Amino acid sequence: MKDGMRKAMVGWAAIGLLAAAMWLGGCEEQLQVDPETAKALEGVKSIAVVPFVDAHNAAGSGELVVTAAMEHLYTCPDLRVYERAQLKALIDEHDLLKAMGSDQEVAAKIGQLTGVDAVILGEVTQYEAQAEAHAGSVGMFASSRTKYIHRVGMFVRAVRIRDGRVIYAHSGEGVSPDGYTGAAGVAAKQAFGPWVATFRHRAKVEAEKQAKAEQARANAERARAEAEIAKAKAEKARAEAEIAKAEAEKARAEAETK
Repeated sequence: MKDGMRKAMVGWAAIGLLAAAMWLGGCEEQLQVDPETAKALEGVKSIAVVPFVDAHNAAGSGELVVTAAMEHLYTCPDLRVYERAQLKALIDEHDLLKAMGSDQEVAAKIGQLTGVDAVILGEVTQYEAQAEAHAGSVGMFASSRTKYIHRVGMFVRAVRIRDGRVIYAHSGEGVSPDGYTGAAGVAAKQAFGPWVATFRHRAKVEAEKQAKAEQARANAERARAEAEIAKAKAEKARAEAEIAKAEAEKARAEAETK
């Protein structure tokens, strides 16, 4: 009974890991995993995201855009994103963004303070709303209304802490009638698409690897259980043969005494 339960548990574990691998594969949304990006991101398991630089004449745009970026980064399996409020406190305390100049200098200091593997920096390259007039009518009267199309652009890069190398650099542009937030979401998805695809693919490969290992373990458990059953049957047959032999000897002895 215990062997049966153990086999069932191992089997279900393998099925669960395989399902996870299939789910992760579906989440890649047909994004191609770039081999160079995948190689560059090897070993990156934790990141900190520095506040993005505002677009020209658009104060606060960096805050909105970095929020959209982090929403995509949070979807990466097995990636730890340093808590935003804690990072802001560190930046303010050490006046990092003003005291340092290059991306590498900022990343090196933040990496030293947070212990992350890489730091993501970025700037808002476009942040504007374009008015479009739409004609219409209400009853017998002509009317018009103004609709705004929002455009957001960003350029992002990731600096690896251990060697100061830029391991990822992408841009994204988003257009949306649903405000800057919608446009920023589209731009962030474009800018971080290869990054997210890489982490999801990595998790998928690992899940498949674990599923195969679990399946092999389940097969070994099943083979062991079957061997034990066969051994028990053989022992039972041997015991029955010995009983039959003893009964035959007894019968022969009884026959000889008569």
